[in-house]
Amino acid sequence: MATGAGLMAAFTMPIAGVLKMALGFNDLVTRTQIGFTGMLGSAEAATEKIEELKKFSRETPFDFVGLVKSSQLLMAMGVEAEDLQPILQGVGDQMAKLSKSTVDLERVLYNIGQMTSMGKATTRELKDMALIGVPALKYLAQHVGVSTAEMQEMISKGLVPAEWAVKALVYQMEKAAPDAMRNLTGSMQMGGSNIKEALEQSLGALFKPLYDDLVKVMMIAVPWLNKFQTVVEKSMGEETKRKINAFVLAIGAMGPILLGLGMGLKLLTMINPVIGLLALAVGGLTYELLTNKDAVKQVADHFKGHFPQIKDDIMSVMASARELGKAMAPAVLAAVPALTTLLHIFAKVL
Repeated sequence: MATGAGLMAAFTMPIAGVLKMALGFNDLVTRTQIGFTGMLGSAEAATEKIEELKKFSRETPFDFVGLVKSSQLLMAMGVEAEDLQPILQGVGDQMAKLSKSTVDLERVLYNIGQMTSMGKATTRELKDMALIGVPALKYLAQHVGVSTAEMQEMISKGLVPAEWAVKALVYQMEKAAPDAMRNLTGSMQMGGSNIKEALEQSLGALFKPLYDDLVKVMMIAVPWLNKFQTVVEKSMGEETKRKINAFVLAIGAMGPILLGLGMGLKLLTMINPVIGLLALAVGGLTYELLTNKDAVKQVADHFKGHFPQIKDDIMSVMASARELGKAMAPAVLAAVPALTTLLHIFAKVL
């Protein structure tokens, strides 16, 4: 039995993992489609942008989830949709050169979004990028051929517009690390990331019909549950609720009882050898009683002397059983009307 359970777990757990990955990916795409449609103005533009991000994640060390999050953030902060791809490419190459993760990519993109939302280059965001390894102030100075001190002074005075700063940063990042993401091809980091993204997207496409069917079922269930809630709140009296509570408690009480029975059966299985020895002993005693009259008299005298104690033990067990029955009787009696009430409620809902 244990071997069968182990084999069943070994078979079902990978399937559950596959379904979780596929359904989770489809749900992310669905929510992203809704969000991008609102931001870009049409479902077609949203679908196109999602496909761009899917392709980008399959060809770079950065995952689709992080790219979606960063893209939504940038657009919410004022970055135009057509500027997303160049920004992702430039920042992505810079992060690949520095062997940084998706988290670091998101951080740089967040700083770019912050400057865009404020409309100017800011010292705080440039310093934060420097902490990641991106010499943003140096890149801006190089772009116009001035010193970093001169550029810092211009930034402090608010003279560097964000639109120009972002384009200058992306250009300098790409110039400093041309095709860095593509050059990672053949590395374990790139291979592992691309395999994960390709597998996730492939499973998502494979199980898209299942995802759509599950969504339809959930949408059908919602009105039914709302109706059930109305029945419970407005049509069900307190007495009915108490009966249902008692029924549920009775069912719940059966769990420990069944568990105890199961453990008892398991214990019996473990003591099978002892039972066998006892059977042999009983057999030997029976043979002795049938062939030895003195043994019969000794056994009879023994039981005669201990009969009062045996009688008391039997009566004690019967009393305990009677008390257990009395304790469970209310719950058992409540089960019948409660079950009838539940059936009546379901009939009303359906």
